[in-house]
Amino acid sequence: LGTAGFDMEEIMGESRVVMGYYVRKRDRRRGIGKAACELLLKWAREEWGIREVFLKIKKENRVSAAFAQKMGFVPWIPDDSHAFPLVPFQHGLDAGTGIGAQELFLFFVKLLD
Repeated sequence: LGTAGFDMEEIMGESRVVMGYYVRKRDRRRGIGKAACELLLKWAREEWGIREVFLKIKKENRVSAAFAQKMGFVPWIPDDSHAFPLVPFQHGLDAGTGIGAQELFLFFVKLLD
């Protein structure tokens, strides 16, 4: 059906919990992504005491950005006073290009109660 999970990633010089999700095209719009995200967020809060979860979504992926906001994530804009980290190579970009993550991704954050 798809995948969902957490990873640790450096954002603004700090290790942050980043959640990722993907639902196969044919299985979308059936509540699978919502159910998976809700369960993961509950598990992160209750089992690990995580209080802040980030999403990193490609700017052109408006559907995922809308879904993030529906799930209670809010846009997060890094503080301009810090150098923004370059996108790591594993995300398909050459870090030597000088292209920063803020130019390619939208960031969202959700505080867990």
